[in-house]
Amino acid sequence: MTNRLLAGVAAAAVIVGGLTMAPASTAATLAPLSNCSHSWRNASADSGKISTTDVNMRKGPHFMCDIIGTFSKNKVYAHCWDTGNKVHGNPHWWHVRIAGTDTNGWVSEYYLSYSISRSTSERC
Repeated sequence: MTNRLLAGVAAAAVIVGGLTMAPASTAATLAPLSNCSHSWRNASADSGKISTTDVNMRKGPHFMCDIIGTFSKNKVYAHCWDTGNKVHGNPHWWHVRIAGTDTNGWVSEYYLSYSISRSTSERC
């Protein structure tokens, strides 16, 4: 009975020094940031392509930033790069514009063709 009671209390909340602290909800922790602006400038003449399907473009170089759209193998024009959340070990993100549109935002370098190069472009 003691184990069941302790399990019930632990599942509901953690009691520390008379204060009850409820665990943070996963949904609240993973909710997108409503304002995730990140400065950028058009400092590159590089162009390339999104290298796979269903790639999210975001308002900033972080997973928590709102998704602007999802794109597949589109041609992009690179503006500049910066660092953010790692995608498969790569922390670099590019601010790009989808060719033929006014849609622009951040895409992880992991999902871009290698004709876009940090060695010939500037950091945002």
